[in-house]
Amino acid sequence: MSVFNKHGQLSAITAPTLITVGAKDDVATPAIAAGIQAQIAGSRLVKFETGHFMMTEDPEGYRKVLGEFLHSLKK
Repeated sequence: MSVFNKHGQLSAITAPTLITVGAKDDVATPAIAAGIQAQIAGSRLVKFETGHFMMTEDPEGYRKVLGEFLHSLKK
């Protein structure tokens, strides 16, 4: 996985960025998500009370958050 590690390059992202994480995710942990958010100026972090697959574990909540984020891009 180290070939995909772009941690040191994340600060170059200038596009609106939504970061989602499951509170019970032990793969891509909330701490990792917080570290990503800290490197991307203006990014938004949303934590779901799920594991790794928040989009299947909480599809309504995920759709709502994603919809709101996408709608905010129209402004």
